[in-house]
Amino acid sequence: MEQNNKLYSIRMRASKNDRHISGAERIVCHNEIQDVSADLITRALTHEIGSPDSIIVTIDTVDAETTHNIITLPFCTVSVSTVKEAHEVASAILEDSGISRKVAERALTILKNGPGEGGTNMRGAIIMDSQTSERLEPDCSRGIRASRMDMTKEARKILMERLAQVGLGKRFKCISESLILASKVVGATETIAELCWSDDPGNVNGYVATKKHGYVRIPHMKEPNLPIGGRVFFVDSDIDLESYISKIEKMTVIVSGVSEVGAEQPLGHILGLSLT
Repeated sequence: MEQNNKLYSIRMRASKNDRHISGAERIVCHNEIQDVSADLITRALTHEIGSPDSIIVTIDTVDAETTHNIITLPFCTVSVSTVKEAHEVASAILEDSGISRKVAERALTILKNGPGEGGTNMRGAIIMDSQTSERLEPDCSRGIRASRMDMTKEARKILMERLAQVGLGKRFKCISESLILASKVVGATETIAELCWSDDPGNVNGYVATKKHGYVRIPHMKEPNLPIGGRVFFVDSDIDLESYISKIEKMTVIVSGVSEVGAEQPLGHILGLSLT
């Protein structure tokens, strides 16, 4: 990705019967627009949840001079074998990062039951008060959508190599996308932590991301074949909410460096580390 070229943000959103199915995005140069747009449309048409009845692709120019270059959060996987254990681990990491246990458990329950209206998925994320568990996002059916972010080709190559070294090379696509997002979100001063797991039926993995512990991948965050998931951004109640939402949704971020990628570890080892 050449920084001296004009850049474009390409964002895809697919839905069926007004329910979110999938979304993805890239930041590319002019000569990549056509191929990348086609790839995103193909992704929407072949999603495991089913074929959408609406695909929206939005393409905007990006001001390269205001683009922020960041590095990924440190990455590791925690050892768990059941959903119950996974949720206990997620709660422990959040609590160690300043989120009260009551709030952590509330967030886990919301995602487990479906964060949208009537137990459905949301297009975006929940913003949650880290002390009261109050939901702060203006639209609780939509949430806020972390957007305008990507990774350089050089960083992608490094991340792919490091994930392969810890046995996760085949998971590169989904891990890289979530790591880019978490690195942007947790990199924001206002974000204390993020909790997430996939709404794809075939993906039972999730993560907790914090400034203290980095990105901790957690297997078994839900039972197999469940199309329910989402994400929660934990913040303090006194933040400037409008400014925070603008930063998460509109600030352009490109990941140009990769932090350490660790192998699977027990929870006690993770909580004993300060990876930042």
